[in-house]
Amino acid sequence: MRELAFEVDWLLTRLLDEVPGLDHVFVFSADGRPIALSRPVSNRQIHQAARVVASWGTVMHNLVPQLGCGPARQILVELQQGALHVTSISDGSFLAALASTECVPALLAYEMTRLADALGQMLTPAVHRELRTLCSCGGCGGTGRVWPVLNSGAVVGLNHVGGDIV
Repeated sequence: MRELAFEVDWLLTRLLDEVPGLDHVFVFSADGRPIALSRPVSNRQIHQAARVVASWGTVMHNLVPQLGCGPARQILVELQQGALHVTSISDGSFLAALASTECVPALLAYEMTRLADALGQMLTPAVHRELRTLCSCGGCGGTGRVWPVLNSGAVVGLNHVGGDIV
């Protein structure tokens, strides 16, 4: 399981490296808990992101199918200085990305779809548990630090959207 957890981390980092203008990539479980992060953020920021993504996830899984359009796969929220892109993963989890205005939305949508498909194959309940244990606070609930131990780097804020996700 640990190897798959490291592979999830590698895939998130690779997405950051390959898509210009991409600032952060998150994976949230279906119940809104952080599973993996591409870069460190504060506990407050990850909880704000979780609330936003969980809200959009509710829209994707509950409201949109009732409109007769089939299930939603992606949502793009245009921000004043960037975009929040949320993609559904087959296990009910969500892949979310925060991008600056330099990011090309079509490229991001394509790469996130590919990554969501790969993660859907990998994110078994056992891998979910392993990723949570690798998080320095045990899944975002204690120390205030939210960053998988298997990564390193300085804490990065979300300055391009005024310091807050919402």
